Amino acid sequence: MYFKEILMENNDKFLDIDSYIANVLTELETFDNRSRQVYASLSKSIPRLIEKLSKDIKDLSFNIGFISNLDVDNDYSLNNFISKVIRVLNDFVSYFNSSTEILESQFSIIRDKVKDIEILEDVIEKMKKSSIDMEIMSINTLTVAMRAGRAGGAFSYITNEIKTLTQSMIKQADQLTSKGRDIKVGLDRAKEQVLENNTAENKILEEFKEDLIKNIDEFAGSIGEVIAFYDNVLKILNEFKFKFVNAVSYLQFQDRLTQSLHHLNVMYSSIDVFKFRDISEIQKLKVLSVFTDSSKNDN
Repeated sequence: MYFKEILMENNDKFLDIDSYIANVLTELETFDNRSRQVYASLSKSIPRLIEKLSKDIKDLSFNIGFISNLDVDNDYSLNNFISKVIRVLNDFVSYFNSSTEILESQFSIIRDKVKDIEILEDVIEKMKKSSIDMEIMSINTLTVAMRAGRAGGAFSYITNEIKTLTQSMIKQADQLTSKGRDIKVGLDRAKEQVLENNTAENKILEEFKEDLIKNIDEFAGSIGEVIAFYDNVLKILNEFKFKFVNAVSYLQFQDRLTQSLHHLNVMYSSIDVFKFRDISEIQKLKVLSVFTDSSKNDN
């Protein structure tokens, strides 16, 4: 009845559980899609990082095998483990720093090549202008010669050759310009790709460093909890030891007292009472006999 009331709304209608389930499934699907996007992004950058590292892995001292040798009960082993982890991080940082320096040198080379191409384009433009000027000059020269009546077949032939050469130079200059622009575009793309790869590697390294530090902190926290637990156990054992020693001492004292009273009782039973003239001594022995009898009954 109670569960029925919970499932009822104010208007005495059952809650639409299916809608809640549908919302949950929608959230799960959204989470799955986001996870797939993250995985897809990582799947693009991680293989490049692995390929990059596999080429220069000899320069890194990273070895996952040292984790299996970790002895959590040994402070030296734990400190050695942490120092190795820090050394691995330093190796990764050094490696990526050197990789960054190499990329920067490559960028400078690319910039120099792009600058050379720009200079080449400028030279080609000047060459095209000179060719056009040469063609104009030859035409003007031919025009002046014709007006002077001195234009001959040889001069006309030379002028045509100059014109053909000029047009060929202009065509080659256009081809060189087009090829130079293609090379420049290719270099720009290569530069962007290298920059993208370097950014992805640095991002992965930073995430790896953060995750590793987080794991080390959690591991250190767990070790601290274990140490605190053992400290509490040790305190309890010390208290138990103190009480146990006191109990043993008390039992030993009681045993010695019982034996002493027993010896007195034996001695009292073998004494002739009538030989004592002092009644007080006899009373003392009687009192002792009471204690010895009670101690025997206790045993």
